[in-house]
Amino acid sequence: MVTFRVEVRYLPGVEDPEALTVRRNLKILGYNSVSDVKMARIYDLIFENEKDALIQVEKLARDLLSNPVINSYTITKTGE
Repeated sequence: MVTFRVEVRYLPGVEDPEALTVRRNLKILGYNSVSDVKMARIYDLIFENEKDALIQVEKLARDLLSNPVINSYTITKTGE
């Protein structure tokens, strides 16, 4: 078995409504030293065997897990 982690984030300049809400709520709760919040979606994909797994992960990240207009993604092999 092999595991890949895909982290999907908004591109710079694209507004992240969830992160803005968290930042606003942090200010309300008195956490004034937090100047910004960035969020990411994380997917751990587990494959039975490593053969062609990275190719599949790249295709999944590009075609299903992210929107290339507003997102970037990184792929990391996290386990075997």
